[in-house]
Amino acid sequence: MEVMASSSDTHFSLFASTYDSIESPQYISFADNIPEAKDSFFDRRNQDLSSKQLTNKHYQTLPNDVSDDFIRPLEKIGLKNPTKEQEKIITSTPFRVQGLEPFPWRVNSKPQAAPNLDKQKTGIKMQPFSFDERNKQLQQRKIERVKTVLQAEKDARKFRANPVPKFLQKISINTNTTDMTINSKLKHKCATENSDSAPPKFRARSPKVLRRPPFKPIVPKQPLMLPSTPILNSEQRAKERKIFDNYLKNKEQLEAELRQLKEVALKKREEEEILKMRKKMVPKAQPIRYFKSVQVAQVAKRPLTEPITPAVIKRQRR
Repeated sequence: MEVMASSSDTHFSLFASTYDSIESPQYISFADNIPEAKDSFFDRRNQDLSSKQLTNKHYQTLPNDVSDDFIRPLEKIGLKNPTKEQEKIITSTPFRVQGLEPFPWRVNSKPQAAPNLDKQKTGIKMQPFSFDERNKQLQQRKIERVKTVLQAEKDARKFRANPVPKFLQKISINTNTTDMTINSKLKHKCATENSDSAPPKFRARSPKVLRRPPFKPIVPKQPLMLPSTPILNSEQRAKERKIFDNYLKNKEQLEAELRQLKEVALKKREEEEILKMRKKMVPKAQPIRYFKSVQVAQVAKRPLTEPITPAVIKRQRR
């Protein structure tokens, strides 16, 4: 089964590979063509990378990339002749396809007649859609994407030496002149000492101390201030201890007095009890006390009981 492709479809087929290479929202026509598993728009994981600003230099735009200024006029051109502004945009872009120019009717920047694309017949083979093939392609794209990311990270970790500077700065050495002068003076002194073979003569210094007046102590005019005795904690504790000892002494005296008073009272009480007991021990005449007469119960008169022999005894024979 063959399907005739329209002029817009043929124009789209010329630049299909360029649209697939651009990481941005793509132009897709579903007018006559049936989608296949190899189409890029089935990859739902493909993100819009145009919004991200990639700082890595491996993702920087190269001079042969297709710009958006070249893509926008293609949606409106069709088979009509382009305007002057569109011609400037198309000719200024460095994009080229092997075997094709930006437009088939513009070769070597000379105007030519547009070919009649209606007479060209393109056949499209109908194939059933399969999820297995789509999954394989998605997996392959994922593996390639991971490989590119790993390679970019590996390249970023490589050592890149800085370039050699164009000029070298001169190093100025600061010399200290003071050390040199001191050394020269010492050398000169040593040379003079060595030159004089005779020993130096002794020269006594003038006795300035003997000419000075003797030392006299100066008495201060203000009266001497006696230092105030400090308040020691030990003295305060000694006073408190003395007061406490007097309190204990008075307390012991009171307790001793109370103890003596108690002993005197106890002895007095004992003596009184002894006198009472002695008085009780003295015998006294006691009269017979009055008692009630004892009433004996009278026994009723009755006949005496006769004892009966028990039946255990054997009876006498008659």
